[in-house]
Order: sequence, then structure tokens, then C-alpha cells
Amino acid sequence: MRAGGIDSARGSFRDVRVQRGNATVARFDLYRFLLEGRMPDISLQEGDTIVVDRQRPLIGADGAVRNNFLSESPQLGPMRGQGLINFARPLPAATSAVARGVRNTQPFSRYVTIAELSRQNLQDQDTVTFVADVALRTVRITIEGSRLYPSVLVAYRDFSLYQIPDHVAVGPSLADTQRFSYCALGLPCNRSVPLMTCWTGWSSSCPSPPP
Repeated sequence: MRAGGIDSARGSFRDVRVQRGNATVARFDLYRFLLEGRMPDISLQEGDTIVVDRQRPLIGADGAVRNNFLSESPQLGPMRGQGLINFARPLPAATSAVARGVRNTQPFSRYVTIAELSRQNLQDQDTVTFVADVALRTVRITIEGSRLYPSVLVAYRDFSLYQIPDHVAVGPSLADTQRFSYCALGLPCNRSVPLMTCWTGWSSSCPSPPP
């Protein structure tokens, strides 16, 4: 151990021992301190030796997680996926993960759910990318112009353009309630079209529905 801490390239944060003579009087897992604030209750004495064991397997976590770091296995062998999940703390939106590494000198990649990952064994230098891979059931529609009340509508994906006026309050004295313009994300706005031509379905005067 250096004055500045453990050598992160070689030393273990999960196995730090206090040697007194020929006996080990305390053993530290610094991850328990980082995650839970727990440390052994011991006072160092003259002649004590702090021994930092060799580094254990490291597994990386990135993507939809709160802790985008390398995580050290609690044992010399592989780390269980649940241990990585506990340390990485996936975001609520994370539903799946991509585990990548090397097995028998060959590149390895596997797509699994979070539940399946918890039962996997992860090897040294594996990387797990957490992803939010569920299609949203709703879309967000922004309302601009002379309207009343909310400026954003949240609707199911099968919501049709001609249904929007039922949910937009406008003042007849402030806006032309018979015409509107439609803008798709990343595309130029369509010209103003008569509202009633779209009321019963799509026509040549209406902008094409989004895919």
C-alpha cells in the first residue's frame, strides 16, 4: 500500500490484511466500506504490517448504470452477475445487457436479460453494457401556437393525427380552429392544412402519418 492508497493496477481492494507477527488479526474488503461504510474495528500497533493481496478478476460495467466503473470479483475466480448488478446499480430503464469478453481465446458476446445476467459467471476483463431495450408504448406530442392548457400530450403509439384536436383546447378568438400544421421530428413542417380534411381519416391534403 502506498501513501496515496492501493495501486489500482495491481492491488486488490477486496483482500487487505493486517499481519501482527505471524497471525492475521484483521481482513478488509474495501468494497464493503465503499457500499456499506463497514470496516473492521481494529487499532494498529507498532510492528503491524498491512498486506494488499494481488488483484482479482475485473469486470467492467457501462451503459444504463449509475456506477460506470470496473468491479473487482470478491473471489479469485469468476464473478457472479448479481455481484456486478449490485455494484453497477442499473437504471430503472435497463432491461437487458450485452456481456462481452474472451472464452478459449475466442471473442465472446451474449445478449441476456438482467435476470439471466444475475446467474452468469463473468470472467476477468469482461465488459457488460446495460441497455434499455423495450419499445415505448407511448409517444410525446408537443403542441404549439394559440392553445390553452397543456403544451405536451402523451399518447399511445397508435394515436392518429386526426384524434389530436379532441385533446387540445383552443380559444376560437385566438386561433383558427379549422387549420393546423404538422411537424415530424427532424423534418420540415408541412404547410397548413384544413383540419376537417383530416377529421375522418387521412387524405391527400393531410401529412402522411409517421411510420
